[in-house]
Amino acid sequence: MNIIKNTTALAHHLIKPYICEPFVALDGTLGKGYDTLELLKMGAKKVYAFDTQKEAIKISKENIYQACKSIDKVSFILDGHENLLNYVDSIDVAIFNLGYLPGGDKSRSTTSNTSLKAIRDVLSILAVDGICVITLYDGHDEGKKEKADILNMAKSLSKSRFHCAYVQMINQENSPPEILVITKKL
Repeated sequence: MNIIKNTTALAHHLIKPYICEPFVALDGTLGKGYDTLELLKMGAKKVYAFDTQKEAIKISKENIYQACKSIDKVSFILDGHENLLNYVDSIDVAIFNLGYLPGGDKSRSTTSNTSLKAIRDVLSILAVDGICVITLYDGHDEGKKEKADILNMAKSLSKSRFHCAYVQMINQENSPPEILVITKKL
């Protein structure tokens, strides 16, 4: 399997070694539900899935139900990921796929301010040896700002508490997605 053929597949592959079943996960950007579905397939006992668009939640529920015949392990939350602490107090795995809903309204995008808050909040409730994987898209103006701000935040994280890695597709055109991986040491 070519894990770097698809950024989403690479993000999922990076998560797998950090999973100790049963685990609790957060999908900070539900979209069409593909990350949530993959987390369920990996054995999540619970996934908190956030999106601000009713249509995204509707599509995701349908996609996940068709694949699993159940959606009982998922809390679909119609709210911004910046409000995650209102719903979740501890997680083992987090995934964010920033930008806008594929095929959706491109004017409805994640933003630097809300994503930074969400990532900081995730890191505050992430279990030791937990992982947060963030897919960044800089093919639009807000995405450029969001990527720069998030990378600067990651660079400033305590070296004694976190490890951070950054993956770029260096021979691709048209602003391919990039991945930031943060693991919690203590």
